Amino acid sequence: METSRDDLAMDWLTVSRQLASAAKTICNCLAALSSKRLTLEEKLIGKYLHSVIAECGKALTAIHWRLAKEQDLPQPALEELRKETELLNGDARELEKIIDYDLNFLEQYFEHDFYTRLANERRYLEKLRDLNLQLESA
Repeated sequence: METSRDDLAMDWLTVSRQLASAAKTICNCLAALSSKRLTLEEKLIGKYLHSVIAECGKALTAIHWRLAKEQDLPQPALEELRKETELLNGDARELEKIIDYDLNFLEQYFEHDFYTRLANERRYLEKLRDLNLQLESA
């Protein structure tokens, strides 16, 4: 069954909202972390997440410019962005939960594995940059 242009636009808008939600949660986490003395790994997490938010903004800009101009967006990028956004939202909510739970727990038990997961396993920054190239060149 063929997907209509309106259905695709709605799918892109759904992913757009989810991506914006992830960026908002990350901003809240960064704001909470800025109120404390940061460990080296918290600084690395902050720097990484600021870069991720910048790439989220580029993706949102590309999506909404294309939707405003009624231009097609690449459907393979939609599925990849949906998958990455779901993971990013989960990781952002997990970080937010830990920050709300106990900052000492964050420092002692959480931050090292979390940064390793972000940078080496999930590789959000690299994947979002690739997706942005797809969105800009489509």
